[in-house]
Amino acid sequence: MPFTPAGSAPVALTHPFGRERMAFGMRCGIVGTNGQDASNVAPPLTGAYDAFSSLDAYVRYKFAPDAIVSARGFNLGNVQSAPIFGYPAPGRRVVVEFATR
Repeated sequence: MPFTPAGSAPVALTHPFGRERMAFGMRCGIVGTNGQDASNVAPPLTGAYDAFSSLDAYVRYKFAPDAIVSARGFNLGNVQSAPIFGYPAPGRRVVVEFATR
């Protein structure tokens, strides 16, 4: 398919809940070129966001048997990318979640 990356690779390390009250993890996603580099983009379109990588991480704390608070960070390197040309992905962002049963 046109503009499909030639390759991509996710790498993740996680530590799930066990006897501890804390869980954490990180994920690095690497996406190869998709042919939308400067030589293949017609004017007036600019700002081709070709190959990119992104780092995400989270930490979770279980402060009661049925209550967990999580903090997640996405695109921590603030990499500018556009998985679909013309629709750039958001930059760095942090989300705090509270979950119960």
